[in-house]
Amino acid sequence: MSRPQIFVTSQYPRIFFESVKNKFSEFDWIRGDEGELYSKSHRDIMGLCVRSQNKVDDKLLKHLPNLKSVVTATSGFDHFQISEIQNSKLALFYTPDCNAQSTAELSFWHILSAVKKTNLLTQKSWKTPSLMGEQLAGKNLGILGLGRIGKKVAQMGEVFGCEVHYYDPYVQNTHFESLGLMEIFRLSDYISLHLPLTPKTKHIINSRTLAEAGFGLKIINCARGELIRSADLLQALNEGVVSRVSLDCFEEEPLSANSAFRSHPKVNWTPHIGAYTEEAFKNSCVSAMSGLAQQLSDEEGHGLTPLPFNTLWWQEAHS
Repeated sequence: MSRPQIFVTSQYPRIFFESVKNKFSEFDWIRGDEGELYSKSHRDIMGLCVRSQNKVDDKLLKHLPNLKSVVTATSGFDHFQISEIQNSKLALFYTPDCNAQSTAELSFWHILSAVKKTNLLTQKSWKTPSLMGEQLAGKNLGILGLGRIGKKVAQMGEVFGCEVHYYDPYVQNTHFESLGLMEIFRLSDYISLHLPLTPKTKHIINSRTLAEAGFGLKIINCARGELIRSADLLQALNEGVVSRVSLDCFEEEPLSANSAFRSHPKVNWTPHIGAYTEEAFKNSCVSAMSGLAQQLSDEEGHGLTPLPFNTLWWQEAHS
C-alpha cells in the first residue's frame, strides 16, 4: 500500500522541506512548482502546503480528488479562491501567528519613517529644512483593523505616547478607543492599515474617505496594496491632503519601474517585506509542514489555525 502524499510548493526552501520530511517519514513528500500539481501522478495527494504565490481554486481541487487538507504558511489567504468553500470537506489552515511580530515591527518602522522623512536622507545636502520631522508622542494614531498585527502596532503606538484609536466592526472589548471609519480620517494624524482584503475593504482609502481628512495626514500600509486606490492617494499627496505615505505593498506588484511611488518625494516604500524575516519565514514554513503532517495523522495540538470562514468578514468576502 502506498504512503499518503504531501505536496509542498517550491516557495518552501529545500532545507526546511528536508528537515520536516525526515521527521515525518511515514508520508511520501513531494516538492515542486505549482504547475506540477496538475500532473496525473499527483492525483493521490492528501496534503498541500502553499504560500501566497500559489492559487488554491476550484480547478485545482477538481484535479486533486483525494486532497484532505491545505495549509498556507502566511497570515493572508486571498489566494484561496474556492467558490464552495463553506460546503467543502477540506480542512483549511493558515499560520497567522508566525509573522505577526515581524509585520508589526515593519509597520511601526514605516510609521517612524513617515515621522522622520527617512526617504530624504540620501540627498547630498546636509540637514536642510526639508528634513525637519516631528515627534510621534502626542499624535493621533488610527488603526484600521485591530487583528493580530493591528493590535501589536497599537500597543507600540501607546509606548511611543500616541493617542490610539481604531476602526474594526468585528472587534469589541478592548481598551483602545473604537471610532467609525470617517471619524478615524477626521481625527488621525497617522493611519496604519491592517485589514484583510475583501470586497468591502478594497480601496477603503479613496477620494471619498480622504476628503474627510484634514491637511497633513500620514498613511502607512503594510497589509494589502488593493486597500488603497493608488490614483486617489497620489492626487491627495500632490494636493497636500496627505503629507506623507509609507508603503510595503501596492495594487500591482512588483512595483513598476515607472511607478510614481518610486520617486515621489513624499513616499517611503519597501518591496513587500513585512513577513520577510529569517524568524517569520522559517517558523511559518516549518509550522505549516509539520502541522499539516500532524493533522493528517489525527494528532491534536498541531499548531495550525483554521481559515476563519465562519467569521462575518470572511462571509462578506465570499458572498
